[in-house]
Amino acid sequence: MSNTISQNALFDVAARFQIGGTLDRVEPFGSGHINDTFLVQSVGEGVQLSVLQRINPMVFPDAAKVMRNVRLITESLSNVPMGEGRECLRLIPTTSGGYSFEDADGATWRMYHFVESSVSHDTAASPSVAREAARAFGVFQRTLMDFDAGQLVETLPDFHNTPARYRQLLDAAQRNPLGRLAQCLDEFNFIRARSESLDCLVRLQEKGAAPVRVTHNDTKINNVLLDMVTGAWKCVIDLDTVMPGLSLYDFGDLVRTATATAPEDETDLTKMDVDLSLFEAVAMGYVEEVGVRLTPAEQEYLVESGRIITLETAMRFLGDYLNGDVYFRVHRPNHNLERCRAQLALVERIEERRGELQRIVESALHDSRRSR
Repeated sequence: MSNTISQNALFDVAARFQIGGTLDRVEPFGSGHINDTFLVQSVGEGVQLSVLQRINPMVFPDAAKVMRNVRLITESLSNVPMGEGRECLRLIPTTSGGYSFEDADGATWRMYHFVESSVSHDTAASPSVAREAARAFGVFQRTLMDFDAGQLVETLPDFHNTPARYRQLLDAAQRNPLGRLAQCLDEFNFIRARSESLDCLVRLQEKGAAPVRVTHNDTKINNVLLDMVTGAWKCVIDLDTVMPGLSLYDFGDLVRTATATAPEDETDLTKMDVDLSLFEAVAMGYVEEVGVRLTPAEQEYLVESGRIITLETAMRFLGDYLNGDVYFRVHRPNHNLERCRAQLALVERIEERRGELQRIVESALHDSRRSR
């Protein structure tokens, strides 16, 4: 998207926000794949930095709902002391007093204050990075546990509804629009063999054992900014997917993205495993911040959530492969099929190590209870 935006247009959009000083530079920023993001530099009494974003209408067709959720969450977080060195995202108002601007093409823009002296990591380079990211998401959930999740709009319906994702996969396989099903029968059958367990998290919600909470829904390592000096977590970012959901969705996706020993599109499946040291760091970091606030069922299903969310992600990759790669950006032929295979390999490793992983979680929960 961003390569279609001229410098003049970017300066014009940036000028619609209350940044202070004189605009100096606007340049592409970050490694995100959804929204167009730019770093804005203005000069006044000093150099000021801010982050300008254009919300992707293909992913978020109703940007107004996204912005409503973001405003509610940032305003709520701003009223809670986050601790020394920590902060929450802060929106910069427009010159007309709102918090977003719609350009002539109908695209919605917003601007955040830049989080100084921070860095993000695309992978968990060490257990300390994994633990800090898990702590950040744990604090995020704990801080918002008393927030009425019913105030938020479900901007991506059924985003982590695993049975619904399975039905979408079955539909794609039945239609088989490009005749690709024959190339992925092993993967399809692997998922189908596990179909009876796919509703376990949804059933917890239906029984009231896992309450609906405010959840981030995109708990990748790089959605936490760490302090450049201390390495401690500083800010949780990318709030567009914040919706009502289950805490297990966030922990499960954190397991998937932070503890795997290989990238999500690794083609040498022998490299894919669960790094136990990273898993322990994730479990310890998350549980020490939020563990005692979780229900018994939420605590019991922490390991299973990692398996289910990883399996759900594999289904999404496989469904997109069958449909012709229309959702996830691909960089080579069969890319989505390769992503699916890597996720299924991780599912197998989680299943094989379930006992070890459960003992790690139980130890973390025990330590958390003892320290209270």
